[in-house]
Amino acid sequence: MNHRIVGVEALLRLYAKDGTLIPPSAFIPVAEEIGLIKEIGDWVLLNSCKSISDWHRKYPEDSSLNLHVNISVKQLCPGFIGRMKEILEITHLEPARLRLEITENIFMENVEQLSTIMEQLSLLGIQMVIDDFGTGYSSLGYIRRFPIDTIKLDQSFILRLQNDWKNVEFTKAIVMLATQLGLDTIAEGVETEEQEDCLTKLKCHFGQGFLFSKPLDIEKLEELLDRSRELERNE
Repeated sequence: MNHRIVGVEALLRLYAKDGTLIPPSAFIPVAEEIGLIKEIGDWVLLNSCKSISDWHRKYPEDSSLNLHVNISVKQLCPGFIGRMKEILEITHLEPARLRLEITENIFMENVEQLSTIMEQLSLLGIQMVIDDFGTGYSSLGYIRRFPIDTIKLDQSFILRLQNDWKNVEFTKAIVMLATQLGLDTIAEGVETEEQEDCLTKLKCHFGQGFLFSKPLDIEKLEELLDRSRELERNE
């Protein structure tokens, strides 16, 4: 791995009136329960696509920067395809630069409908990512049946890379299988150089975590991207 920035993930943060951070694990289930998740997801998609598209226009040499956005099972209904087309048209984001992340438990829902929607998204040029791979209802059948482009290794694997040889071998097997199938692998929650070194030896393609950057607002992200571009110029 090198430290060149190739993608960013859109993260939603909610604060109480007193300024206290409310974690996504607390407010996302509530939003799903009361039926607001579609509206929230739509807002995140629209604004994050616009931000990255604006960056691409500002710096054409960075037009390969990818955007990752998490999608709820509630969003993956037939009307989602039409709205996705609208967002791409409004923001002028190249579809190939968008990565939609779904968790493994989504595959326990309406399989036929999900398969159709994912195929349509793939035909648009959007790439699909399995998030938190290895923690839910893992099945190699998902990779074979659905148009998956990338596997995201859950942070629980990364945390045990230094002291659990079985976990290392299991992680290695996932990376090797993904590579043989032409899929990318992303390691979540990389926090130490030791973890990065181990993942590099395992030939994991990409890493994400505090070792590279903590979550940033759009202004701080642009500063980070500016510094990254400057370092590349000087190499």
